[in-house]
Amino acid sequence: MTKSTTLADAFKRAGSTDPDKPVDALEKTDYVGTIGRVQFEGKDTPNPHALKVGPDTITGLMLQWQSGKQVNLWPSNVANGKLTFPKFVKVGSTQ
Repeated sequence: MTKSTTLADAFKRAGSTDPDKPVDALEKTDYVGTIGRVQFEGKDTPNPHALKVGPDTITGLMLQWQSGKQVNLWPSNVANGKLTFPKFVKVGSTQ
């Protein structure tokens, strides 16, 4: 289920476009898909309505193509490489 499908599903479950109702439905989302369990942070959290990430929820990967191969960068327990930048990117440069 993509993020847009998840939002559409929340609107459908809410049965209304009144702003509070889809938000409540979104906060009750609990869907298990190919990337893990999709749930959202509540209104009272530091990151309201952000996807929950971690054990028992989305585990996702941060990937980068390096020398024609896909490298896992995050999470650290499955990382097999480190983030690299093209030569034209000056890391730490003030220019």
